[in-house]
Amino acid sequence: MIRRANRRRREGAALVEFAFVALIFFVILFGIMEFAYLIMVKNLMDNAVREGTRYACVNTNVGSALPDQIRDQVDARLQGLKGRMVGYNKATSITIRAVDAVTGNQLVSGGNNVAIWDTAVGQFIEVRLEVSYSPIVPSLVRLPTTLTLIANAVVNSEAN
Repeated sequence: MIRRANRRRREGAALVEFAFVALIFFVILFGIMEFAYLIMVKNLMDNAVREGTRYACVNTNVGSALPDQIRDQVDARLQGLKGRMVGYNKATSITIRAVDAVTGNQLVSGGNNVAIWDTAVGQFIEVRLEVSYSPIVPSLVRLPTTLTLIANAVVNSEAN
């Protein structure tokens, strides 16, 4: 009979213990999911920029329409992510420039920046994507409300 009396007094203890353990479990679970989604977004951004530079390196012969075509290539690969990118605009978020192979500075010729469609074989073209990413549950896993993500790719120009 003594055992039954002790058992009755502890009936709610399992519920309280479960509440503490479940809270910790779900915070860790959502943290893992958020971090995995962040890595996926960064990976997709890297792939989109890589495709844009691949397109740029072999199509410099199309002239002044090239930057818009490159932006379209990058933008097409970001379709599923646009809702999570705060303030994304393909005209301002995607930058394209001809860069020096050693310093990474923008190429200048005669006081003007070299247009990417005027790059010579062996010169480098850079495509950069910079966006603000909004996590799903930032306060739960102690993340800021937005994170700045940058994807960058540089390739040799193969045309002209």
